[in-house]
Amino acid sequence: MPTSASKAEWAQVGIGILALVVSLVAIYLAVSAQRENVRLASIVAAREDWSDLMNSAMDYPHFSLGRPEDAQPGTPDGERYEWYVSNILYRSESVLDLDSSVAWEPAVRNQIGYHKAFICGPNFSDANEYSERVQELIKQECAQVGNNA
Repeated sequence: MPTSASKAEWAQVGIGILALVVSLVAIYLAVSAQRENVRLASIVAAREDWSDLMNSAMDYPHFSLGRPEDAQPGTPDGERYEWYVSNILYRSESVLDLDSSVAWEPAVRNQIGYHKAFICGPNFSDANEYSERVQELIKQECAQVGNNA
């Protein structure tokens, strides 16, 4: 028959184990909450990036559907247009990397499609500066240009 001293020792061990379990659960919940906060912050950042891109299209509507005739290479508007496309690809890369909650690829494909004459043309040489995912989307769009020619 256990003595009252051994019962007290077992009670202390039980309390210690319970405290350990409660601490581990609290740590798990804190880490889970932190991961969710990071995920949500990524979604917000991606959507802000895409919103900025849409604002850019409103600021430069003559660039939004492709290179206008007066924005030829070597002209000031030509330079602006090329930076505009770079901005599209950079922000596309950002949304694809940051937000997996939305299927962004169709929107990115549309943007690449609007500008494929430039992106798939001889004056565009910086495709390798973007993520593999964006490079793959560019290759797919440019392959369609080759098939349509």
